[in-house]
Amino acid sequence: VIDSAAWRAHADRLEPRLVEASRASARSAPLWRRAHGCEYEYMARVEAARGPHPIYVRRRAHVDAFSVEHAPQEELLDSNRAPVLLESQYQPNVAFASSVRGVSVFRPSPCGLLTGYTSDLTGGESYTLSVVRLGAEAAAGGGTPAVSIRGVDADFVWGAGGTLFYVTLDAAGRPCRVHRRRFGGDGAEANRATKAKRRRKGADGTRRTVTAAGAELVDGALGEVIFEEPDDRFRVAIRPSPDGSRLLVELQSRDSSEVWALLLTSGEDAWHCVGRRRAGVTYHVSHDAGGYTVLCHGDGDSDGRSLCALSDADAATERGHGAWTRVALGDAAAGLANRSLVGLQGFLGFVALEAREGAASAVYIAQRGDERAGADGGEGGAATT
Repeated sequence: VIDSAAWRAHADRLEPRLVEASRASARSAPLWRRAHGCEYEYMARVEAARGPHPIYVRRRAHVDAFSVEHAPQEELLDSNRAPVLLESQYQPNVAFASSVRGVSVFRPSPCGLLTGYTSDLTGGESYTLSVVRLGAEAAAGGGTPAVSIRGVDADFVWGAGGTLFYVTLDAAGRPCRVHRRRFGGDGAEANRATKAKRRRKGADGTRRTVTAAGAELVDGALGEVIFEEPDDRFRVAIRPSPDGSRLLVELQSRDSSEVWALLLTSGEDAWHCVGRRRAGVTYHVSHDAGGYTVLCHGDGDSDGRSLCALSDADAATERGHGAWTRVALGDAAAGLANRSLVGLQGFLGFVALEAREGAASAVYIAQRGDERAGADGGEGGAATT
């Protein structure tokens, strides 16, 4: 068990959440989740009478447990009948409202005015991203997507103020471009010309189809391009950092990787690279208030792996691999010796490492701030599972 003042300061708050999550999983009970900077918490439940797919609901997050438990719930989406816009095969530039069973990804915006979900309407792994207004705007729209963006990858990310990030595909179906679309404070789309360094117009033949109700079905290529990977060996994926402060753009090939970050709290496009691609070296990153934590394979100890830290200041100046500071695993090293490290997440000055041996998994929590090796010559800190 970690025996430090830093851990004890957070253990009393974290332990009830971990116990709640494990008990909910054991009894298939709903688990409420809350995103950074959001006044709502969200939950997915399944009602057998309505179908096998989740129903997504939310409630306002309150400080005291009694208010939370009795807060009214608002149903956002029944994915057994998820509304989508389909292009008419008979009338040019016309779309019509329909529904599908099941969605791939459901994600509400931090502002609480919008939600998005992706669905594969053709089975070809080219998805349609549906954006729906919530609250009073939802009632006016009858649940029909305000905007549907076709030809995108399954995952997407919301930024602050209704900013939406998504990825489009090349002709071979490779995710390769990151786009941005902006929605205003009332949930209405508010895309204007920007000073982005790289923009891309829609390819020849891209179309915008409009329903009679004003909802739009658009090609994903029409959105503003903020990042593009030309090397067809690399696939692009996006996700938010755990602390919600930046968009992480992950480039992965068979034997190499590269991660770029876009600060979501900055008014301008402030990009930096965590570490340039190297043949035979792959890595994964997490970010919290303490900076970046990097799990690297192919450039570490005798077993070919290492855990490193990168400060925000060094990342902003793109010092890359040269600024990665090795982190000693301390007591966790023995337990991790014969396990594969498959994931990590930083939080509150600690790092959680997911380790797997065969079909069994364990999570090791290490105190990152006290474990840095090298400059201070200190020993590794303790860890718990």
